[in-house]
Amino acid sequence: GFIGRELLKHLTTYSITLLTRDEQTARKTLHHTDCGNIHYVDSLDSFNDLNAFDAVINLAGEPIADKRWSEAQKKRICDSRWKLTETLVELIHASTEPPAIFISGSAVGYYGDQQDHPFDESLH
Repeated sequence: GFIGRELLKHLTTYSITLLTRDEQTARKTLHHTDCGNIHYVDSLDSFNDLNAFDAVINLAGEPIADKRWSEAQKKRICDSRWKLTETLVELIHASTEPPAIFISGSAVGYYGDQQDHPFDESLH
């Protein structure tokens, strides 16, 4: 996604394992950014733990704006965020030397200039 593409530009000296639903599309999209430091995987099934990783950055998720939100699409959106995050947490817990850093973000939004109106997680 947008944030991941920009982030990769700053991580060219690091070894990256990138989880993607479509390796061919990811390679094509990232060809300007990939300095030979990116290893592409399409599943976490082969991982028993995350001992080999110093950091995990989870920016995955089904796009939310390009399709109608049918029940099936809502399930894909939720599964792509919640199930993946749960799997990563399980792998971190299974690690004897877990990554020191875990960053997870699933969406960004822009709410325009709201002047003095604060936004937070509480319901009003």
